[in-house]
Amino acid sequence: TPVWTTTAGKLGAINELASYSLQLEANTADSTAVTYSIIAGSLPNGLELTSTGLLQGTPAEVSKRTLYTFVVRATAGTKITDRTFKLDIKGADAPTFTTASGQLQLDDSTSVGLYWVMDGSSISFQMQATDTDTAAGQQLVYEVIQGALPPGVTMTNTGLISGVVELTDDERYGPQGGYAEDYDDYVYDRTLFSKSRSVNYDFIIRVTDGASYVEQNNSIFVYTADYWRVSNSEIRADMNEIGGATLTVDFSTARRPVFKTASDLGTFRHDNEVVIKIDVEDVDPLMADLTYAIQSGSLPSGLSVDSSSGEIYGTLSRQVATETNYQFTIRANRVVATGTNVYTDQIFIMKVVGEIDIGIAFTTPSNIGTLTADIPSILSVVAISDKTDRVLSYTVTSGSLPTGITLSEQGNLIGTIDQNDFTDSTTTYTFTVTVSDQYQSQATSKEFTLNINIPFTTIEYGNMTGHSTSFIDQNLFYAIAQDPGINSPTYIYRPEDTNFGMKQTPSMLLMAGLQAQTLTAFQQQMELNHRPKTLYFGDLKTAVAKEDGKVIYEVVYLDIKDPLENNSGESIASSVTLRDVIAKPMLGPRASTTEATTDMNEYEITTNNGLAFSTSGSKVRYANQLSADLDYMSTLYPNAVTNMRSRMKSLGHKEWTHLPLWMRTAQTSSGVPLGYVKAVPICYCVPGISALIKKRITNKSINFKNIHFVVDRYQVSKSKITINSFTGDGSSSSFDLGEIVHDEDILVKKDGIIVYVGDNVTADNNASPTYLSADTQLRSADFENELTLTHDTTNVKSTIVFNAIPTNGTIITVDRVSDKYLVFRNKGI
Repeated sequence: TPVWTTTAGKLGAINELASYSLQLEANTADSTAVTYSIIAGSLPNGLELTSTGLLQGTPAEVSKRTLYTFVVRATAGTKITDRTFKLDIKGADAPTFTTASGQLQLDDSTSVGLYWVMDGSSISFQMQATDTDTAAGQQLVYEVIQGALPPGVTMTNTGLISGVVELTDDERYGPQGGYAEDYDDYVYDRTLFSKSRSVNYDFIIRVTDGASYVEQNNSIFVYTADYWRVSNSEIRADMNEIGGATLTVDFSTARRPVFKTASDLGTFRHDNEVVIKIDVEDVDPLMADLTYAIQSGSLPSGLSVDSSSGEIYGTLSRQVATETNYQFTIRANRVVATGTNVYTDQIFIMKVVGEIDIGIAFTTPSNIGTLTADIPSILSVVAISDKTDRVLSYTVTSGSLPTGITLSEQGNLIGTIDQNDFTDSTTTYTFTVTVSDQYQSQATSKEFTLNINIPFTTIEYGNMTGHSTSFIDQNLFYAIAQDPGINSPTYIYRPEDTNFGMKQTPSMLLMAGLQAQTLTAFQQQMELNHRPKTLYFGDLKTAVAKEDGKVIYEVVYLDIKDPLENNSGESIASSVTLRDVIAKPMLGPRASTTEATTDMNEYEITTNNGLAFSTSGSKVRYANQLSADLDYMSTLYPNAVTNMRSRMKSLGHKEWTHLPLWMRTAQTSSGVPLGYVKAVPICYCVPGISALIKKRITNKSINFKNIHFVVDRYQVSKSKITINSFTGDGSSSSFDLGEIVHDEDILVKKDGIIVYVGDNVTADNNASPTYLSADTQLRSADFENELTLTHDTTNVKSTIVFNAIPTNGTIITVDRVSDKYLVFRNKGI
């Protein structure tokens, strides 16, 4: 029975976002190997316990100091011992303002360096603060606790200061305006004062994460437009700046109008009357009337803009297209003097829906779900039509999907996200999907959100798949996949997704959730228990994959038999000592071309001088020196699948999380999941179809059990380079890798965007290959890749060199360009 040496109770108090590692230990009197697992409670997010007892990772942010309790089981054979541990995660950091205190810098598209605003102008300024604790689910809340913002300006609880600055009336000059003889937007026109005054608005903002807060003093200085009158004694002829901004002759007492209508006017159906009111805030209405006109772009056919009110009106023309987007700019202009105009431009967009029937609707909720790093997506969006003969296709029309994920025409989100492409552990993506039928007569759109879950731990996991080298096997599977009675689009689950659908070639998952290592580390671990492996197809079987009690898909697969396992599924030992187990041990190392077996009585030996002779028994007498030292072969390392898995998994693994969903699903009422299964999938089916597919394959009368399935390599979905992550400092253009990486084998990303490796080609190119010249079909006479790769064979390393220095803070990741193969060595025994 395992005996714990790690003391029970609290293991320690550690900081959030700090790397942590602790080896838990339990021992047995007979040195039986001990494996470890969590059986109750939970680890802090970002930490994991390996099967070897290593507690490792980086704890995620917590909103407050949190104590986690969990129970670890130590297992040795059939004996177990449990122990309870605790970990204290320290957190709850106070927010920090990144917006500087003092006067706010209110830059806009026309001026930079402004620490003031003119009354009658619009403000949109986002207060900024950071708090890493928000990753645990909190949202920073802002509020003004003292002082006041300018009139007409407000601040949301998200820290957005916005509005149109109203005039602070200077009552010394008396009012103007009053009753209107003609009706307009105001029954009684506003009474206005002829002049306003400049005011500095001082206020204190508090930002809190719910547990702690910080306060900061800021201010907004508002200049009255009247300040720029030539009679102002404070502006001298020799001044060149004011309030920190360059003083120019274009400062004016005329206040620009401010558009209040949002840029997106919405969606409209063709062949309909349209009236859209454009609202403008005008704080100088007594100077002159505003006029409106299209400055650029074009309105939809049939619409016009009223020059005096800005109202868009008319009858939309009929259009054939399912939908058309229009963009145009409206100018609100006032002529204040001959040749002098005061105006504001704003871009508007509107969508016109054409000849469609809205007999189509999405059934997928707005939040599609969550994707986890390194696990293939099974998410999708679904819509239904009220007409049965319609084939629907889906496209992303706005927003973006996470890197590594695409939306197929069938509505499936396909691919796998890589944690190296993201800097935040929890990110939400928002995008719009448009669905239409094959005739473009039905269409609709909907906005969706998609969450991603990136573990805080820096450990990466991938799968290893065994691939058959037998063309008989491959051709057989290809023939099944091409059978229209089996490969019907209505039967197959996600036929366009290479992770599912019909399998064109046979392959078997050997390990899931294997901790990523360098290819060298993998190869070294394959020195024992690995050589080309002959397996046998067993029975044709089916299984279901469920999530939250709902069947997502079904699978038809061939059970795989390992000749080094008995009928109970127990494998031969990972090592066999021949003198203890076998009466006639093998001689070795092998000096002849004949492979030695345990029942041989004679053995052919060749000396280094070419003399050949045979021997029997256990001793050899010779006159010349042998080509190799001759001895008994003492230990064998059988290549049973179980042994291969054990050797590779000792590098670190997290198999359960990464097993296919159907292996994590209970197939009977027992509630016990299948777990890892040696299987070669034939196809993935929609729910309720696997039995039919199995019957049709059975009817083909293929005797699978007579076919050898030879596996001679791993396909590695996740490996790593010794040094695979860098952060740009704004001055370095070269980054050293810890190993030699071929130009065609390297995948470099800069802030998640792939950058390409290769020598640059110019019009006078004379480098190898010489065919790259100005008269070839290049995009231009000069062609530049973003980086080159150099190699130092003496120090065994490669260096990536960027043509342009990456900016400070740029995240650079280096990986393999695709899955790699690790071939088993045929060692002869």
